[in-house]
Amino acid sequence: YVSAPLSSIMGGETYQTMLLDTSGVAYDSHFLGDVLEREELQDYRVYIFANTRMLTEAERAAIGERLAGGGRWLVFLADSGYVTETGPSVEALSDLVGMTIATDGDYARAPAFVDVAHPLTEGVLPFQGMSELLVSIMTQTGASSFTGRPQRFRVEDNDATALAHYEDGSVAMAVRDRGDWTSAYLGAPNSLGAGMLRNIAEQAGAFVLGAEGHDTQMSDRLISLHARRTGPTRLNMPDGVERVTVLPGEDVVVVEDGSVTLETTAQETYWLLME
Repeated sequence: YVSAPLSSIMGGETYQTMLLDTSGVAYDSHFLGDVLEREELQDYRVYIFANTRMLTEAERAAIGERLAGGGRWLVFLADSGYVTETGPSVEALSDLVGMTIATDGDYARAPAFVDVAHPLTEGVLPFQGMSELLVSIMTQTGASSFTGRPQRFRVEDNDATALAHYEDGSVAMAVRDRGDWTSAYLGAPNSLGAGMLRNIAEQAGAFVLGAEGHDTQMSDRLISLHARRTGPTRLNMPDGVERVTVLPGEDVVVVEDGSVTLETTAQETYWLLME
């Protein structure tokens, strides 16, 4: 299905992006076609399929051949791959995700309650689902596009490990080891919390910047940090970085034990040039 621009699903993507930005994990955004065509974009440790509800057969095959392997983690959100060239198919979604997914086709409340102790849920807030949060914020009385809830997907796979459940006890989030790759599936839309992304990155051996809770962006030479709180902030540095010039002010901070610590002030923005 394709949602209205102001629905809880599409509108919730803004909140989902905020969670990624404050996770402390450096990430890049790419079009799927570019990732599948360019070899230099196929060496990430983690891939998040955040808005890929319609995929062609060729795209599905390429994902399996070029990304699902090499010890990578593939993270699928909600209806990733649900729509095929011939229509909706939960079987096609299941094949893509690598675990058995089910849906009744109904549109209902879909908050995910993280109630399972697991390395991926350590430090994760118990309620996940930015679309459901948006409904609660925007809908007080009456009806609007925000009241439209998502089609709910659940995990029904005995070989998968549950991470969260819906209100009726069905599995909302799960992870499955596929041998040479790992699949993580989050059935509630826009439910990849900052804490879980950080845990996934650590499990996958991906680089974790740190500065959790702050708004961060990172390239190969520059880090942008918008402080959300005042106090010391520790940032991990990539291998080979010896010092950091902090702008504005051009203060030079020497890297020690692979990291730097800044004294940040809430609502101030800092740029760090890595050398």
